[in-house]
Amino acid sequence: MKKRGIGMFLVLLMITWFNISQVHAATTSTSVSVTLPTFNVVLNGIDMDSQNSRYPFLVYKEITYFPMTYNACRFLGLESNWKGMEEGLLIEASDISAAYSPDRTEIWNKSSYPATIPTFPIHINGKLIDNSTEVYPFLIFRDITYFPITWRFAYEEFGWSYRFDPEVGLSIHSNTIQIRQSFLPEDRDASTETMAIAGGYVYYVGANGQIIQSKMDPNSLPVRKVVYQLPVNSFWGGSDYVLPKLYSEDGKAYLSYYSGGATMGTDYLYHLTGDGVALINNTRNAKVSFGEKEFQWWIGSAPGPGNLYMKTPETVDSNELSYLGWKKIGDPKYLYGWNWHLNDANDTEQQGAGGTGSLEGSLIGDDFYILAFDTQAAEEYVQLGGTKPTTGLYRVDCKTNETTRVSEQVVTGFRVEGDVIYYHNEFVELFKYVISEEKEYPIQTSFERGNNFIERFEVLGGQIYFESGVDHGLYNSKYEVIGWGVHELKRTGSDKEYLACTLSGNYDLPDKILVFDQAGKIVFRSSDDAYAITVEDDRVYYFNKDTKTICIGDLNSILE
Repeated sequence: MKKRGIGMFLVLLMITWFNISQVHAATTSTSVSVTLPTFNVVLNGIDMDSQNSRYPFLVYKEITYFPMTYNACRFLGLESNWKGMEEGLLIEASDISAAYSPDRTEIWNKSSYPATIPTFPIHINGKLIDNSTEVYPFLIFRDITYFPITWRFAYEEFGWSYRFDPEVGLSIHSNTIQIRQSFLPEDRDASTETMAIAGGYVYYVGANGQIIQSKMDPNSLPVRKVVYQLPVNSFWGGSDYVLPKLYSEDGKAYLSYYSGGATMGTDYLYHLTGDGVALINNTRNAKVSFGEKEFQWWIGSAPGPGNLYMKTPETVDSNELSYLGWKKIGDPKYLYGWNWHLNDANDTEQQGAGGTGSLEGSLIGDDFYILAFDTQAAEEYVQLGGTKPTTGLYRVDCKTNETTRVSEQVVTGFRVEGDVIYYHNEFVELFKYVISEEKEYPIQTSFERGNNFIERFEVLGGQIYFESGVDHGLYNSKYEVIGWGVHELKRTGSDKEYLACTLSGNYDLPDKILVFDQAGKIVFRSSDDAYAITVEDDRVYYFNKDTKTICIGDLNSILE
């Protein structure tokens, strides 16, 4: 029995040794000598530093070699994917963009080094490269794959334009949106991820509760200016500053914050400009404007019915004392601008009702569309039973005050585009209502009822984009997932002609920035980890969390 055990052990040992030797043979690479370039290398207009780069450009057989790091690839419009020793390295030319982020080291590179020729499979745009027969093979240096910048790869496969001049050096331009970077002053509070980019300026939170303005200019050093001092939220007896939110909309920058206790506090909203700040709102009312008409409704604590107001240049209502210059509109039995509901567990109790305020309202002609809840019907239901009232999408005639429910769905969010209102209910089912037809159309859903909800919701060009509240994926009207880990989702642009989002990304959907046009086409993709994204005059702007810079890309810069 012991002899048999020893024999089996020797057999297993020989098999193990054989497998190890096979793997070693498969991964053993030929060593070659490479040098650093003695000429300048310029990528998309940026000079490369070979002396202090962790992954410098190399020269082998008088051909320049490019380091295929994650960032460098995407900086030049390439997407690389390592699939293991069996499948190897996959490289695809694409429309991805990224800001340049150098891998610098304090150690100076030597003039020459050994590199190796890899034996694992390499695919370029789906084509298998036989590296053993290549005159200028792919190389490995410091555990990074390098490819030769030859006409075959650079021009034919990747679509780059490049030029070499003995005096000027090597210049390469990719056919992707190229990112310029504007630096920020070094006093940014890194603990707050809030920022506004608008009108050529960036606004951020600095030290000691200061709101800082800095002009964007990729060609000069940043200059700072304090435009606002955040107050201390003294309600809780502490010394902490209020929590600010900075954002941009319609080419303007805004600052908002809440100060006070849970029920007696106030929301503040300021418009930030190159000259300073202007107070817009210091109430708990939501406000929207459409030309000369303004609307507001209470979204603070203890809301009550009859809370919708309108203001126009002709508004006169001497009886309205709550909001001078404003006129109450709608039906006094409705609670406007709230996603309100009755709690089944406590229908007979005051605390059995609750909800969240909504910022959504839209004016079409003389009709104002808003979420509303019938409080009179709720009282009757509590006392007598019957049909339980729900929040719905309503149309308020600004001239007659008539309030009409346009859908029997329990609407939790909506957007208006042209003649169509798009909305979703509590079951993540999508609908559209054609105003001219006064007709509702369901949009096919693929989510099971009760297993999901919508976190963010936007519409552009008839295309719906929403964030799942469960997996935080970005979905379209067909319920196809097109991104993962939504951070921002917003209409933007000079005429709100783009939809932009920032994401976390994952292995299958790695994009961290997506910008769509009105046709639903992706006009900008990036692997940059970012926030504060906005589009002005067909230029995309965002703060890059890795480079700590403002990145700028021209959406019209792609060469045909």
